[in-house]
Amino acid sequence: MKPQEPQLLRFVHEMDTPLVQRFEYPAIPGVQQGLYGALTNGQRITHHLHKPVLEGIVALSGALMKDGLLDPCIREIVIVRTGYLTGSAYEVVQHRSLAVRLGVAESTLDALAHVTPLGISDREIATVNLVDELVNTSRPSDESVSHALQYFSVPELFEIIAVTGNWWTLSRILCTSGVAIDDDRIGNRPLPCAQ
Repeated sequence: MKPQEPQLLRFVHEMDTPLVQRFEYPAIPGVQQGLYGALTNGQRITHHLHKPVLEGIVALSGALMKDGLLDPCIREIVIVRTGYLTGSAYEVVQHRSLAVRLGVAESTLDALAHVTPLGISDREIATVNLVDELVNTSRPSDESVSHALQYFSVPELFEIIAVTGNWWTLSRILCTSGVAIDDDRIGNRPLPCAQ
């Protein structure tokens, strides 16, 4: 009897279908740069936000990417898992490229598309369980928090919460707008000073 294939998360099959872009990119005065150089399509579409709101999101995202306590590989696992859970092909594609560049194994990233990721470390399982409960229930169980605290400090755990929430929000913006995935990937661009 052939072993059963692990079940994919519910949005994974839909990610192969390009979304129709609902909104034009807004006019952006001057030359704008993002964390990884020229603005990505995802960054461009967020310029529809009121400037002070956009500045806050950019500041939070930048701080989490450059100044956070989390191991950058764990941060990218959080973002990719959040992308899979929310059906954001844009986040999955862009952040998979960065995760690979930072040293996350392709097999680990492939596993994140499954309801129960197989072949990942216990630290990564603790991370995935916490992210899943944050996205699906809003309040993680005592068991998931305790499991995560075996590997992460309280500030790191709070950072996992912040990364999940921030990229959940960005995923909602990207999916709603139907923004096209860039031809170039952030993982192929120059890295900022801290990762």
